[in-house]
Order: sequence, then structure tokens, then C-alpha cells
Amino acid sequence: MFMILGIVSYTLPIPSVPYYLMWVFGLSYGVLYLSYNFSALCFPRIPTCLGNGIFELTQTIFPPEIQIPRALYNWQVCDSQLNIKPEYLSVVPLPTCGKSCLSAPFGTGPILSIVAAIEITLRKQSPTYSIAIMEYMRVIIPGATIESYLDTIDVILDNYSKNIDNYQGALFICILLNSYKLISLIIFIFMFLPFIAKIFFMSFNIALLLFLKTIFIEQVEEKDDENEDLE
Repeated sequence: MFMILGIVSYTLPIPSVPYYLMWVFGLSYGVLYLSYNFSALCFPRIPTCLGNGIFELTQTIFPPEIQIPRALYNWQVCDSQLNIKPEYLSVVPLPTCGKSCLSAPFGTGPILSIVAAIEITLRKQSPTYSIAIMEYMRVIIPGATIESYLDTIDVILDNYSKNIDNYQGALFICILLNSYKLISLIIFIFMFLPFIAKIFFMSFNIALLLFLKTIFIEQVEEKDDENEDLE
């Protein structure tokens, strides 16, 4: 349909408004007509085979079921669909299936831990840049908190290298689930970055002005002292 519309557009002198409508309706009803033999005169009825086509497309793009990595659930008690196995249904209280991404061995709750986990996933080694950022953040964040972050990084790196129960896939899912925190921080920084930059330049200008005034006053005083000596 795109090729037909392109050939017609380059061969026939069509005014702008019909040209626009031709492309809009051609790529909507024209595609439906070529795919499902659906006439535009039948609008607003929808062809029955359109639903089957969308369903087949969905099956092509998405997997029939989501396989959760074993590291994210108690696979000895539950199956891959997070259903408790029949032999454990009589246990009171019922065991839990899922594991939290906020606790060990993931600990992707804090933003700095998420950044470190992303670096581990990309570099497949120790997150040196994230550790350097944490060391610089000791001025703002208490040292005990930084130490807990570093311990979490060690746990993540150790489990990632061993990859027991598909830990790497589980860590990727935890990063996706908690990425909204990092996105929120980036949006916050870009919103207040102009304001922070303005304050920085204002402070710099004030400091420079005071410095120049100090130098000017010292020069004036030196000249006054020289004039007194000459007198």
C-alpha cells in the first residue's frame, strides 16, 4: 500500500488536501482492504478476521508465557507460574513463592545500588565508576550507609559471576522493575539543573566581584601610602 501511494504521489498532480487524505485513508482503510478484503464502505464495522490477525501478531511478538528466573522465586515449593505445588498446599501457613528485589541477594532498592547493578550488567565486572561515585558521596551520605551499599555491590557481583538459578536474568528484571527511581532522579536533576547552574554562576560572579573590589581597595590604599610618603 505504501508503494502504491508513493507511485501515485509522484506521477499524478494531486492538490495538498486530497494528497493528505489519500495518505491517511490509504494507510488505514487501504491496508485493511488489502489484508482482509475489507471495504471502506463497511465502516464502522470491523472485519471478523482482524481479531485473528492481531492475535497472531501478538503471539509472534510476545512469548506464549513468561518464564521467571528461578532466582526470583522459591522454585522448590512453587512452579514457574508462581503456583504452589500440590504437595505443599497442606502446609500451614502457606509458603510464599516470589522473592523481593529489594532484599538480598539483589538489594536494588536504593538508586546507587541500581546504578551499580546496571554497570555490572553492562561491563560484566566490578562497577568501578559506581564505587567511585559512592566514595565521593560520603560527604553527603553517612559512611555506614555507603558501607552497606558497597556490601550489597559485593553480593550482587558475586552472584552475577556465579549465575546460580539464572541470577543474571533475575537481576535484569529487578533493574527494570526499579528503573522508575532512576528515571525520576534524572527528571528531577534536569528540572532543577538550570536553577542550580544559575545559583552557581551568581555565586561565582559575587565572589569575583568581591575579589576585584578587594584588589582595587588594596591598590588605592597603596597609592595613598605612597602619596603620604612623598609629602
